[in-house]
Amino acid sequence: MKLIHCADLHIGKNFSSLPQDVRGVMQRSLIDNFVSMMRFAHDNAVDVVMISGDFFDRAKVAISCKKEVLGIVSSFPHISVIYLKGNHDALAEFDDELVVPSNLLIVPNNEEDDWTYYRYEEEGVTIAAIDLNSQYDASFYERLVLHKDNFNIVMMHGMTKAITEGGQFERVVDLNRLRNKNVDYLALGDIHIPDYEVRKLDNRGHYAYSGSLTGTGFDEIGERGFFLLEAEQNKLTRSFARMTKRQFRIIDVDITHCDTHSKIYSQVDFVLDKLRRNDFINDLLRINLIGKYEASTIKDLENLALKLNEEFFFAEVKDSSTLDVSSINCHELSLKSKFASLVLRDTTLTKEEQDKILEFGIKALQRETL
Repeated sequence: MKLIHCADLHIGKNFSSLPQDVRGVMQRSLIDNFVSMMRFAHDNAVDVVMISGDFFDRAKVAISCKKEVLGIVSSFPHISVIYLKGNHDALAEFDDELVVPSNLLIVPNNEEDDWTYYRYEEEGVTIAAIDLNSQYDASFYERLVLHKDNFNIVMMHGMTKAITEGGQFERVVDLNRLRNKNVDYLALGDIHIPDYEVRKLDNRGHYAYSGSLTGTGFDEIGERGFFLLEAEQNKLTRSFARMTKRQFRIIDVDITHCDTHSKIYSQVDFVLDKLRRNDFINDLLRINLIGKYEASTIKDLENLALKLNEEFFFAEVKDSSTLDVSSINCHELSLKSKFASLVLRDTTLTKEEQDKILEFGIKALQRETL
């Protein structure tokens, strides 16, 4: 039996930190990648797609978006899609005028019947899922019943933390309470970084986060996709399928000794060439300037970003470089040197405070972005 473990699709996310034109493309990519995953499932004879939470980014998503998602699921009627709600889409509902296809199995958030079991008797596979949004204590762990002779998969959405000292349930996954429960694979959602190497749960089972299907920001750099699982004779094989056509990348560029804007641009261009820029010309780049710059250096970050955006899908520039205090000539007749001299003579300031004040002051005097 073949299954897909995915999570955190966040369909409907607005990407508000990105420019409007880029935002629209990224919003579309969330749905396009879902389509690509379902086509992959069809082409590879996958029986079940498990979505371990946050299918949608929030409760209120446009009806047109929900309608399209339901249409995609209904286009693959031979593939069961088990949808477990996460913390983002806990209150998401399909409107009355929308027809939910029979192959979309939404895990109920019924407090009385906490665990929902999906049994595939011929294959000897059981999938148990629980909506943590409807749980207010940890007693549900005791009610998880899995037959030792089956191949058992558990779906949950949450962080892997324990119960608080006060005994209150935090809507997180307590691994200790899942040990020795005949779990073969714990399919988790909530953390957007995939576990390329599965982690050991106990002597029998393993657990993993699939990560997000599509990167949603510069805190989610690297490949994104899902896991293809094959359960056969109580043995699990798992492989990572990369789906994301665009990645978020952060590239550090050392601008030490670059005392002009042209030299800074040349250094950025050199680093991008060295990293084979054609491999990620459609990616979203953050160029992070590092190293030390001289007091006379003027950095035109806006112009640099404009040049990069002529070539790449999206690029932004962040300045993490620091001022080389030794490059300040306190004896020349200028407002900059006068300012530096006053700061360096202030004995109430620590060396770190002096450096930081000089850095921001020199930038302000040169009309750079702080």
